[in-house]
Amino acid sequence: MNTQLTQLFRGVILSVGITALSGCGTAGYYTRIIQGHFDIINRQQPIDAWLERTDIDEGLRHKLLLVKKARYFASEALHLPENDSYLYYADIGREYVAWNVVAVPALSLTPKTWCYPIAGCVSYRGYHSREEAQAYADSLTQQGYDVTINGAAAYSTLGWFDDPVLNTMITWRDPALIGLIFHELAHQKLYIKDSSAFNESFASFVQREGVARWYTAQGDVGALNQERQRYQRRRDFLSLLNDTRQALEALYAQDWTTAEALVEKARLFAMLQEKYQHMKTSQWQGYSGYDRWFSRPLNNAHLASVSTYTRYIPAFQQLLDQHGGDLLAFYHETEKVAALPKDKREQVLQALLLARDPTQ
Repeated sequence: MNTQLTQLFRGVILSVGITALSGCGTAGYYTRIIQGHFDIINRQQPIDAWLERTDIDEGLRHKLLLVKKARYFASEALHLPENDSYLYYADIGREYVAWNVVAVPALSLTPKTWCYPIAGCVSYRGYHSREEAQAYADSLTQQGYDVTINGAAAYSTLGWFDDPVLNTMITWRDPALIGLIFHELAHQKLYIKDSSAFNESFASFVQREGVARWYTAQGDVGALNQERQRYQRRRDFLSLLNDTRQALEALYAQDWTTAEALVEKARLFAMLQEKYQHMKTSQWQGYSGYDRWFSRPLNNAHLASVSTYTRYIPAFQQLLDQHGGDLLAFYHETEKVAALPKDKREQVLQALLLARDPTQ
């Protein structure tokens, strides 16, 4: 059975299984998600076929050639899955492939979760339509949740399909593009149900490590140093958010009235904005790479979105260091951690976080 027929067969089985497991209220949602993904599949063509064309933009040609090299590097050097993912390209005619709704109670930092037959429980609900995402977000806001909508340039089908490169990601700067490929392939390498923070932190760490190894292999010291500077700014940004997160956790644990807590919450988020502006001028010499993040109204959901992708990155770095940078040994050990019961897994991750030098 060829790849496209195999994917079609999987899709039919997936849709039947989802319909059987879901109630009437969610069947329509799942059907639209499946239809959205099959629309992407119908638009994709092999990258090699694109490169044979004489009418494509040279910028696109450069990016597609870069993707081919990065895809080979991912399997050969990073030991990520070797399949047909990211060997196809599709222009879907919109800015994002999906929009993810994140919702958190007004006086909590624990995000609402949604459970799915294949992916398990995750801390977001995705839509192929911006309008549908906004309508659902509005309904959650009316229920009293803090809500944010995050546009996604890509998503992983966890090996059920050969995921394509999309126009939504192709215009990204080179390290971001190849990093995104490493990130999504990492989801195919290891994914556990009901642990968004583990899955996204693992993939984000593999992305970061992969990009560093890519530029080291290329001998591109300048690009490597630029990425290191970017990671340092990322650490500064996360440290700033962590301070606010800790202050909010302390606030939400207190026995205040709702009105009093909401006033203090607003003050803490205003302070976060002020601290960011100070950091830009005093530490970053005006670097404005996080202005877009701070341009939206800050709330618990906005904060939780970042935490999901970064919470355990230092733990994974510690684990890799313990194995002398050996990726295969790192993957093996990470799989063992992933197989632990949830409470035990959390204990191991917390121990790794405590063992990690916070300055690194």
